[in-house]
Amino acid sequence: MKVPLSWLKEIVPIRLKAEALAEKLTYAGLEVEQILDKEGDPVLEINVTPNRGDCLSLLGIAREVSALLGSSLCERRRRSIPKKKGDLFSVNDFLSVDLKNPEGCPRYTARVIRNLTVGPSPSWLVKRLEQVGLRSVNNVVDLTNYVMLECGQPLHAFDLQKIEGKGKAQIIIRKARRGEVFETLDGKRRELKEEDLLIADLREGIAVAGLMGGKNSEVSERTRHIVLESAFFNPHWIRQSSRRLGLSSDSSYRFERGVDPEGVINALNRATEMILELAGGVASRDWVDRYPRKIRRRLISLDPSSVEEKLGGTWSSPDVKKYLKRLHLKPKGSSWEIPSYRGDLQFSEDLVEEVARLGGYNKIPLTYPQVIVMKKRSADRSLIKEIKRRMVELGFYESIHMSFLSPGDLDYDPTLLGRAVPLANPLGAHDSLLRPTLIPSLLKTLSFHHLNRMFDMRLYELRTVFWREGRETREAPALGFVMSGSSLGGRLNDRRKEVDYFDAKGVIEGVFGLRRLEANFEAASHPLLLPGKSARLSLAGEEIGWIGELHPSRIEGFALSKGAVLGEIFLRKFLDFAQKTTYYSPYPRVPLVERDLSLLVDEAIPAEKILGFLREQKESLVQRVRVFDYYKGDQISEGKKSLAFSLLLGRPDRTLTEEEISEAWGRILESVRREFHADIR
Repeated sequence: MKVPLSWLKEIVPIRLKAEALAEKLTYAGLEVEQILDKEGDPVLEINVTPNRGDCLSLLGIAREVSALLGSSLCERRRRSIPKKKGDLFSVNDFLSVDLKNPEGCPRYTARVIRNLTVGPSPSWLVKRLEQVGLRSVNNVVDLTNYVMLECGQPLHAFDLQKIEGKGKAQIIIRKARRGEVFETLDGKRRELKEEDLLIADLREGIAVAGLMGGKNSEVSERTRHIVLESAFFNPHWIRQSSRRLGLSSDSSYRFERGVDPEGVINALNRATEMILELAGGVASRDWVDRYPRKIRRRLISLDPSSVEEKLGGTWSSPDVKKYLKRLHLKPKGSSWEIPSYRGDLQFSEDLVEEVARLGGYNKIPLTYPQVIVMKKRSADRSLIKEIKRRMVELGFYESIHMSFLSPGDLDYDPTLLGRAVPLANPLGAHDSLLRPTLIPSLLKTLSFHHLNRMFDMRLYELRTVFWREGRETREAPALGFVMSGSSLGGRLNDRRKEVDYFDAKGVIEGVFGLRRLEANFEAASHPLLLPGKSARLSLAGEEIGWIGELHPSRIEGFALSKGAVLGEIFLRKFLDFAQKTTYYSPYPRVPLVERDLSLLVDEAIPAEKILGFLREQKESLVQRVRVFDYYKGDQISEGKKSLAFSLLLGRPDRTLTEEEISEAWGRILESVRREFHADIR
C-alpha cells in the first residue's frame, strides 16, 4: 500500500517527518518497508497484514495515525450535490436493481449520473494515481479509483445506455450459469461456474462481481450517462472466484480482505461529488440501496482491569479506555462496540493487543516463557533415544532428510513404489511421494561423502515412513543405516577389511541387545542387495526388516564410488516387544558342561538355521549355544564350509553324570548328521 504523505495530511494533521511517522507506524504493526521520493513528495510503502483490510486506504492509515498521535481526523469539506431545478430525477426512473443472491452480495447500492462528459483527468488527479502506481484512463474511471484508494471502497461505473432492460436499465445480481462465457475488460473470454457471482442486465453479464467489469458495459468517451456501483461482496465468494478464474485486481484484493459494509454509501456520495465536479452532469436525487439483512456491529466484552493480568506491567483503566476510544470503539456497558470496518477484532484478546499496540510494546515487562516439564517420557520415546545412543556408540552419524522422495528414487522396487503415498500438492516433481523407506535418502547422502573422498562413513536415520494399505495411509517409525569403507571390527593395523554382511548383523544385534531380544536372520533376496549376502529379519515370527550388502549393479545408480552395507528395521514390532516384562532365570547352582561342536556342512545352509535347531534340543540338555567360528578356505571342499558351535549342557537341579553327558552328546551329533547331512570334525 503506497501512501503519499501530502494526501495523508489532507485527512489527518501530521507534523512529523516521513521517517518519524514511518517509525511510529512500524512499531504499531504497520511496517513501512521504504520511503519513496515522488517529485519531492514522500510516499510511504506500507506492508499491510491480511487481517487489516481497513488499512488498504488513505482513510484507514489516517485512522491509525490519528490513534497513535492522539489527533482527530480532519473534517472533510462536504460538497453538496448540485441540484438544478427541473433536472432532478429519481434513480428509479432509469434503473432497477434485483438482488437475487444476498449471500454473495449482502449490500448493493447504485446511483445514476446523466449528461456528464467523459474526458481526460486533470493533472493533479493523474499525478496522485501515478504516485501509487496506477495509470490514468479517463476522468470517470480515475475518480472511481481515486475514491477506492481514499476510502477503501471499490467502485465501478457502467455505461447506462449499454445496460439492457424493459423500459429502463435493469441490473440483476445473480449466480453465473454453468458454462456461461463472459468477456472482461482485459479482453479475455472467461468461462464461469455457478459459484461465481455475476452482475448482469436482462440479457447477459456486465461484470464479474468484485473482480472486473465487462467490455459490453465499458465507459468510453462517447458515454453520456453512467450507473455508479458501490457494493459489499462476500469476501469468501470473491476469493474463490479470483483463484478459480486466475483474475486479480485492486478491487478484488480489497473485497477479499473485507470492506466496510457501512462505508458503501459514503464512498458512493464521495465519488458522485467528485464526478459532478470534474465531469459535470446531474446525479439522481436518491440512490438504490439493497441491504436485506443489515450487518450489526459486534460487541466485545472487556474488563479494563484485566489488561494488566494479560500483558503484565501497569495499565490503568483510564489509559485502556483512552486507547480504545482513539480507535473509535464505543463503550456499551461492560462491552465495546466495534466499528464496522474493523473485521479483525473478534475477541477480547484482540482488544488487549490493540491496547498494547497503542500504549507501546516496550511497556510489557520481559519475562521468560513458562516451561512445561514432562514428568515422565513415554516408553517409546525413551527407547528411541536409547537406540539413537546405541547407533552413535556403534560409530554412526545421524542424518535427517526431508520426508519426500521422487518416483525415480524407488525405481529399483516397483512393489514399494506402488505402495508409496502420493502428495496432493507436492513442492515439485522430484518430491511428489511420502517416503516408504529411509534408504534412498541415506544412499544419496553417502554418495555425497564419496564425492568428497570420505569413504569410511556410517550413517543412520530414525524417522517415520509412510505407505498405503488399500485406501488407508499407514505410518510407523523405522531405523535405516548405511555403511561403507573400513570395518571397525578389523585390526588396528589392518584397515583393509571392508564392511560386509556381518558388520550389518552386528549392528542389529547391538540394537536388539538393548532389551535382550534376539532377531532371526533368514537368507532372502531383496531388490537392492547381493544374493547370498542378505537376510530378512524377523521377531517372534513376524518380518521386521532386512540387511545385506548393496548389489554391485546398484552402486552406479546411486552414484557411489564403492560398495556399501545397509539395512532397515521397522520398529513398531520391536518397540512393542521391548516394553513387555522381562523375566530372568537364576544362575545355575551346579556347574554346566561345555562342549564344542565343529561341523562341515553345505555352504547354502545358514548358520542361523543350525543354531536354532540346536537350541531346540532341550531333551539333550542343551541350555545355551552360540557360534564361535566360521571358516572357508583351501582346506575345505568346494561348496562346503566349516562352522563351530559352543554348547552348554546341564540340569538346573543337579550335576550331570558322565554317562548322561555322553548319551546327550551322542543324540546331538546324530540329530545334526541326520538333519543337515553334516560331517563332524
